[in-house]
Amino acid sequence: MINATKTNNSITITGNTYYFKDSIKEIKGHKWDSINKVWIVPLNPQALDILGFIGANFCDALKQEIAGLQKYDGTISIPLPIKATPYQHQIAAFNFALSTYNTSKGFALLADMGTGKTITSIAIMGRLYLDNKISRVLIAAPKSILPVWHTELAKFADFEYTIIQDLTSKKTQKQLSIISQSSNNNLQIVILNYESIWRQIDDFVNFKIDFVIADESSKIKTPNTKQSKAMHKLGKLSKYNIILSGTPITNSPLDIYSQYKFMDDSVFPENWWVFQKKYANLDYNNRITGFKNLGQLLARMHKVAYRVRLSSVVDMPQIVNLQRMVQFNPASKKQYNQLQKGLLTLLKSGTELQQTDNKVLDQIEFGDLIQSPLSNNTDSSPRFEISHDNLLVKFLKLAQFTGGFATDDNGTVLSTNTAKLDELNNILDEFIDKKIVIFARFRAEIEAIGNLLQSKNIQYSLIFGDTKDRQQQVEQFQNNDTVRVFVGQIATAGMGITLTAAHTTVYYSLDFSYANYEQSRSRTFRIGQKYPCTYIHLLVQNTIDELMYNALLNKQDVAKQLVDDYKKNI
Repeated sequence: MINATKTNNSITITGNTYYFKDSIKEIKGHKWDSINKVWIVPLNPQALDILGFIGANFCDALKQEIAGLQKYDGTISIPLPIKATPYQHQIAAFNFALSTYNTSKGFALLADMGTGKTITSIAIMGRLYLDNKISRVLIAAPKSILPVWHTELAKFADFEYTIIQDLTSKKTQKQLSIISQSSNNNLQIVILNYESIWRQIDDFVNFKIDFVIADESSKIKTPNTKQSKAMHKLGKLSKYNIILSGTPITNSPLDIYSQYKFMDDSVFPENWWVFQKKYANLDYNNRITGFKNLGQLLARMHKVAYRVRLSSVVDMPQIVNLQRMVQFNPASKKQYNQLQKGLLTLLKSGTELQQTDNKVLDQIEFGDLIQSPLSNNTDSSPRFEISHDNLLVKFLKLAQFTGGFATDDNGTVLSTNTAKLDELNNILDEFIDKKIVIFARFRAEIEAIGNLLQSKNIQYSLIFGDTKDRQQQVEQFQNNDTVRVFVGQIATAGMGITLTAAHTTVYYSLDFSYANYEQSRSRTFRIGQKYPCTYIHLLVQNTIDELMYNALLNKQDVAKQLVDDYKKNI
């Protein structure tokens, strides 16, 4: 970890700097303090740019300096075709993209999560379509991001478009051929994950896509993978391309090569080996020992790139809620549906029971159901002869399953799937240089998250039911730069602590309590927080997760709302 601290009009650089010493030497006016064993460089845009590029951890004073360098032009030179009032940074990125396309086929929107890069991209594609420059768009994204594009297009696109859906290897060629012959003048949009694209690459080459978006473009950072090669081919054939990423560099500055090769291979026209030798120091076994010429690399990158940091945005709302939709594999989906079928059967039996006082299920507190599922009362109170495996238990089993676990008849907790854990792994890679908070409901989930962090050599703080040193765990997260992640159980870590060292919270899972949810959100969004707070919710698509999330966001009684929602399916 490299730390950068403001000292008067200079920057003091500490930490493990050996790997990047040649990059630091590129900063004009640099010097080595041999007594204190630190680098000192002038405080200027070049230094901030290079230090940011190599992943330095900036102090708050330097973050404010970076914010001051961001100049957003609020002038709308060309209308953005979206059904919303854009933020200043979105207007600036939109204008920059259109001007970039006058001289380059590629544009890089390097924007932090939560700054609205999807909406900006929709505005760009809409403008190009309305100007008769494009007619067919391919959006490549990780599986969890695909539903976001469908939702955002429906909500914000102020132009006519048609999404080409249900493309499989057996249907793609025929469907694309039919569309090619269609007289539909709408913008034709294909939204697919990277793996599906490379498996069907020949069909898309023949379809002649003229605008390609690579969302979370770090997925194609390795030049020789099949999905990277497929995207390189499509990028070369299209008229315009965009890469979208908040973290285009996850391992080394060389990560940028493959992403730019897709976007516009004229930016770095040299082959991979020449590129590597130009910007990395190699030993006799061609292993990287450091980096060089990063100032030149940045200059070439920035010609077609617009950077947006959440900490520098001046007109964003204070809170941003995001969804990361996760999908089960077929086997897990089948198991989940079997569990859900049992719940629906139980609910159906409950609605068919005779109720006194003409009360129906809608009018009964959910707590009544779960506290006394069996009743022999002879008075005027409601009678429920619902299965002993009551509704709450059924709901808990569904929620537990989406998190990747199930409890058998002997009380043993078993792993059932890794859908959410795999997506959390992706998020950790995106936040490689930032602190984040992770909340989960069940102990098994917390243990799995801990194992994942350990496998990635990420230091973390932890608070759950058995934790004794709560304050020590909080303090090390707040004050120790090497502790990147805080993991907490919603019910036990959601109150009475301050976690303002992070402004991003990931909800691995949710519980039924709105009070717990609201309290947990207040761990980062509180006095002392300097930046807008982002809340990322991991939700398995078409499951209880979505129902719980919507109920919590609308401040509803989650348990009762679950009953109401599931009754609609009976």
